Amino acid sequence: MTVIDIYLAHRDSIKFIGQQVLLIRKYFKCNEGSTINIYGYVDGENNDLKNQMRELWVSHNVVPIEIPNMINGLHRSYIGAGESFGLAFTYVYKNYILKNNNISVCIENDVFPFKDINIEEYVNGYEICGEVRFNASQLPDRNVMFWLGFIIFNGAKMQDRELFSGLGVTHPIVNKKSGKEHWIDCGGYSYYWITKCYRNIRQMVTNGNESYDGFTSLQCTPHNITIDVECLPELFRQDYHPHFRVLVYDNCLIHLERMGKENDYGKEVWWNGCFEKLYKKDTIYIPLGFQCTTAEILKKTNKRLYSFPFDWIISTPGSILDLLDILLEKNCDLNKFVYEEFLRIDNKLQFLKQEEFIIDNINGNILFNSKYNLIFPHFNYSEETFVKMARRFTRLRDYILYSSNKIKFVFINRLINNYTKIPNNNIKFSINNYDINLNILENFEKICKLLTFHMGSDRFEIVIITAVDKYSENITTHKNISYNELIPKNNSNLTDEEILQITI
Repeated sequence: MTVIDIYLAHRDSIKFIGQQVLLIRKYFKCNEGSTINIYGYVDGENNDLKNQMRELWVSHNVVPIEIPNMINGLHRSYIGAGESFGLAFTYVYKNYILKNNNISVCIENDVFPFKDINIEEYVNGYEICGEVRFNASQLPDRNVMFWLGFIIFNGAKMQDRELFSGLGVTHPIVNKKSGKEHWIDCGGYSYYWITKCYRNIRQMVTNGNESYDGFTSLQCTPHNITIDVECLPELFRQDYHPHFRVLVYDNCLIHLERMGKENDYGKEVWWNGCFEKLYKKDTIYIPLGFQCTTAEILKKTNKRLYSFPFDWIISTPGSILDLLDILLEKNCDLNKFVYEEFLRIDNKLQFLKQEEFIIDNINGNILFNSKYNLIFPHFNYSEETFVKMARRFTRLRDYILYSSNKIKFVFINRLINNYTKIPNNNIKFSINNYDINLNILENFEKICKLLTFHMGSDRFEIVIITAVDKYSENITTHKNISYNELIPKNNSNLTDEEILQITI
C-alpha cells in the first residue's frame, strides 16, 4: 500500500484552509489500496489564531502539525516571510518527511488543484516533481533550486534525501563550478541536492511558458497571467483582472500569487466565485440505510459517485440519527468517533436468514456494534477498515457542512417482512430473536431537523423507498422528505426493477 502525505503550509491565516482541503480531497487521487493523509501547519504569532487553525484542521480531519516560532536559533517573527517559510518547510522535512519513505506533497497556502491528479502516477519514476528555478542575473553560474510552493517527494525513489533543504536566505550557496558565493531565495540549499549527480526530476511548468527548462533556459520566467487570458482555463476567465497575475502549473494547479500573504478584495471575490464553480457538482447521492440495497441501486443508476459510511452495512434510522448528531458537532474528533462510536465492535453475529441474526462470538464472523445495532457483513476489523471509514465520514461531513452541492439522502428497504402490520412504516429485523422496530418517519423527521440546523433546508432532500403489504393512508411528511411505498409483486421482496420505478 502506498501512503501519500500532504503537508499544507499556513501561517497567521485561516483564510484558505477549508477551500484547500476540500479541493485536495476532490482532485487528488491515488491507486486502489493506497491512502492519502493530510497534515496542516499550526503556525503563527497569535495564539488565538493558532487555536482556530488547530480546531479548523481537526474539523476537516486534518492532522495538525505544531510549527515552532524559533527554528535554527532564529525567531521567525523578526525575519522575512520567505526566510520564515523556508525554516518551517525544513522543520517539516526533517521531522516528518525524512521519517518514512512515503510520497510527500508540500503545498503553499494559496495553491489549489482544479483537475484530477493521480499523485502516484504523476510522480511515478521520478525522485521529485516541482518547478526548477534559477537567477538569470547570476549566469553563467546556474544556481538551480526548487520553488517550495508545490513540490512532491517520492520517498521510495529519491536518493540522498538528507541533502535536501528549504533553507537559502540566511546563508549564500557556493557554486560548484566557479566557487563563487551567491545569495538566493528560500529553497536555495536544494541546489546541493540537485547538483550532486544526475537527478530524475519532473519539472512543472506554467501555462504560457511550456518550453521552459530550469537547466537550459536563459531566463527564469514562471508565467504570471495578465491580459493573456487564453492561458487560463475557461472556468477562471470570468471577471479576471490583469493585476491578479495568477500562475497555472501543468494545467492542473492554480497559484493565486501572494494571496496567502496579502489582501486584495477584488481578487478574493473573483477566486471565491471560481471556487464555487470548482466545488459545485451535480446532486450528490448519499445512502442512509437500511441495507446494501441503497448503494447497489445508486450504483446501477450511475448516481454513486463516492463511497459513504452507510453504504454496505445494516443500519437503522435511529442509529444514523444518533451518529450524525455526534459527527456534526463542532469539536467532534473524527478518529475518536470512528473508533469509539461507529466501529465500537463488541460482538460477532451469525447469519440465520435474511436480516435475522444471532450473537455468536465463537462461530460468528459478522461484526456487530450493539450500542447502535450496526451490522457489518462485508468488513473485517482492521486498520484498513478504520482508515477507509474515517475517509468516508470525512467526505460525508465535508459535503454536509462545507459544500454547496445539492444532496439527496436515500433510504431503501426492499423487504416486506421487515414491517409490522400496524403501522406500515415500521422497520423490523431481529437479533437473538429480538425484533428491532424503529419508526422510519419519526426518525427521519428528526434527521431533517438536524440537517436543517447544519446546512439549511434548501440544499437537501431525503428519498425513502420502502416495501409494504398495503399502502398507508393520510401520511404527511417533512417538506424535505419524499416518501414512497411499493407493494412487491411477489408479496415478499422488492426487486431492483420495482425500486427503479421511483425516480431518485
